[in-house]
Amino acid sequence: MSGYSALKEFTKQVLPKAAVSAIGRYRARRRFHGYRPRQITRHFGDCDLTVELIDPLGERWYAHDWELPPEIPLLQQSRLKPGAIVFDLGAHQCVMAMLLARRVGPDGFVVAVEGGSANARAGARNIQLNSIANCRVIHAVAAAQSGRARFEALGNGRVIAGAAESAALLAEDVPAVSVDDLTESHGNPGVVYVDVEGSECDVLEGAKRTFLSRPDWLIEVHQDAGLESRGGSAAKVVSFFAGDYGCYVASETPSNNYTEWARFEPLEEAGIPSGRFFLAAIAKPA
Repeated sequence: MSGYSALKEFTKQVLPKAAVSAIGRYRARRRFHGYRPRQITRHFGDCDLTVELIDPLGERWYAHDWELPPEIPLLQQSRLKPGAIVFDLGAHQCVMAMLLARRVGPDGFVVAVEGGSANARAGARNIQLNSIANCRVIHAVAAAQSGRARFEALGNGRVIAGAAESAALLAEDVPAVSVDDLTESHGNPGVVYVDVEGSECDVLEGAKRTFLSRPDWLIEVHQDAGLESRGGSAAKVVSFFAGDYGCYVASETPSNNYTEWARFEPLEEAGIPSGRFFLAAIAKPA
């Protein structure tokens, strides 16, 4: 064990839990606010994109080449087609939104919804840097119903759920929007991407009318990583797609930094994976 690791472990043993948590929050804020932004160009799947790195998490995810995420060719077999409307909910800094915008082409459109103000600004900047005209960033969180929400805006970000998460690192009061209200404003989506850090069931509850148009879905299911604390479960997420959808799952890879991707398998063969995983729900023919 290194000297730093030993000191960290000793601190956990001798200090109250609240003090250890406060130190962790201080260090995270310091890393975030002390980061020097820079622009890089990397190969993402099958295209080059310029990305403005604004924090350590963005550097971890975007400062290297990507293979093409496997859900993209899977979704392209169904409704991810030129001319489609795509909702990207929890869009972070819009790298995935830009990849999707390239797939739907100039006659399609991507609505990128991001709750963190810094991430939303970075996403809009990245779209501008790459001259992508068919993608719009909305600073909001996806929710069961439109209104307002408290959002933990540091790093990846998440909706703050009650007193248990009151000690947020960087809390913001932000607009909330339901999938159904997005559909009313922008039209029926062909594909809905969902990466909302545990609020998956809330988002799906707010999509009752949208389900009637049978979009395809790609959901990062935060099992054992926030989903249950918000009253959800992996089984509940899957239940939204019973009957009308063919479902595929892919376990999250250990690196969790987009350098490698797990492959999708039919849910009925693989079962619900342990931990966080990706769920692709493809609408069956009507």
